[in-house]
Amino acid sequence: GRPNAAFRVCLVDFNAFDLEILAQLCGLYFYIHASHKKANHALLRQTTARRVLYLRGFDYQAAVGVGGGLAMGFSTVDSTRFNHRLGVLLGHDCEVYKALSPLDLERETLALERHFYGDYPALTRLCSTPIRSFFLHADHWQRDVAQLAGRMDYFVVYLSSLSESVLWELQYLHDHGHAGRASVIFDRDAILTKNVHAGFYAEAHIDAFRAELETHFTVIPAEDFDARADALRARVLAASGPLPSGQRESTLPFRFHPALAKSKRSALRRLD
Repeated sequence: GRPNAAFRVCLVDFNAFDLEILAQLCGLYFYIHASHKKANHALLRQTTARRVLYLRGFDYQAAVGVGGGLAMGFSTVDSTRFNHRLGVLLGHDCEVYKALSPLDLERETLALERHFYGDYPALTRLCSTPIRSFFLHADHWQRDVAQLAGRMDYFVVYLSSLSESVLWELQYLHDHGHAGRASVIFDRDAILTKNVHAGFYAEAHIDAFRAELETHFTVIPAEDFDARADALRARVLAASGPLPSGQRESTLPFRFHPALAKSKRSALRRLD
């Protein structure tokens, strides 16, 4: 049960690696890193194109126990669908930015896995299109959103859930004078669907929250989005942020590490 002297010299059995899984890990990591660098590259350019920060509640993944040690999994696709619709509407004329979510990563790379085996130039071309995606670290995301907000011309907020993060973002936009340059797409059906599984809010609370939003933001019911899309696009193209071109160019650092306390992260670094 104890390793012999020869084995102690070799701390990792490289022959035990599953090269398929290793290629997947490397491909996914490269997609995340390349997306972030591509977004930063765009942020450094001096341009008159309108910059839009796209904020939203992320899709949910969950599992429900059905008895006998079995569970049934499900995931929502509301934000994924809206990503596509917003990209079609604004992606050609504007620079649209978002935070990359786990389900974004899964779905955006479904057709790209053939490039994971060394064709990284193809991943660079295909990532972050038409919406540019940052990686935001769990310990720093609020600071990063605040930094981005001051460099944007307009904000689109897709509300498919009332998560703590998207509520914080709405409050931030309101408190820092950005509400007049923000449109909120309010998807009541998607919020209610998530309530069935999570039991967050009563319907009366959701309707009262929407009424409160309408006193500060331009609110578009999700079912009216197509009919009002041209008007939204016109507002975006007419908007102008607080910083002119030449003063708003900056980048976000790429902080890709576990969201652990500094002491625990240092222990991992020492092991590495």
